[in-house]
Amino acid sequence: PFSALDRALRAQLCALVKSLVGRLGVPAVHVTHSAAEARLIADRVIRIEHGRVVASGAPAELLAGE
Repeated sequence: PFSALDRALRAQLCALVKSLVGRLGVPAVHVTHSAAEARLIADRVIRIEHGRVVASGAPAELLAGE
């Protein structure tokens, strides 16, 4: 949802979303193709390939090297 934004605004909105989710204590699903965006927001990442879950875990584990 943030792909059309410049890098600085994208980072600000990612921080805002993470803050709101934490403050409200609600789960949220954020779909992105951006590893950088996932690192900023996620506390858990689920990798889906061809419609199937192929991996699940912490962003540092699943996004290493991306």
